[in-house]
Amino acid sequence: MVLDVLNGYPFVNWQATNMRQSIVSLFHWFDSSEQMTCYFNHDTLSDLSVTCDGQTFKVHRLILCAHSKYFSKQLNGPWKESSEQVINIQDFDVAMLHFMYNFDYTNVNGTSSMVFEAQIYQIADKYDIDSLKEHAAKKFGAALDVGWPMDDFPLAITVAYTTSPLEDRGLRDLNGNLQSSY
Repeated sequence: MVLDVLNGYPFVNWQATNMRQSIVSLFHWFDSSEQMTCYFNHDTLSDLSVTCDGQTFKVHRLILCAHSKYFSKQLNGPWKESSEQVINIQDFDVAMLHFMYNFDYTNVNGTSSMVFEAQIYQIADKYDIDSLKEHAAKKFGAALDVGWPMDDFPLAITVAYTTSPLEDRGLRDLNGNLQSSY
């Protein structure tokens, strides 16, 4: 990985052999998420748009690609999205997309329901955002611990089992641990 310093600020040498690793290392330089939040859904330096349910998000290709292998492949390949700089998402609702995209900038979220966390896990899995997937699994596990007697528990378990690949045990093992505890 090649990382140079110019006037005290790191920048990525774009000739680096492992571009993704270089980009991710650049994000570790930011000492707090506050430095990134001012760019969330803002025209400043935006070079890409994501549309969902009639809503358009102004996004930054660098941030999207650094967090998601899926979008990195899509935006750096011979695809329509790469040339038109527009991504249309039709298989998730706008609330899920908003949370996923906001996570790229803040890496934090508020308290959510079991179903919501299972859905976030699903979108993170589809778009290959490992850190968001891990975050959603932790939040899902915490929600299960306190929410298992709630009315939406069966729905949350259904979402967990029907929206993740069979070989992905992330949410399923949490449910198994809960069952063995009670």
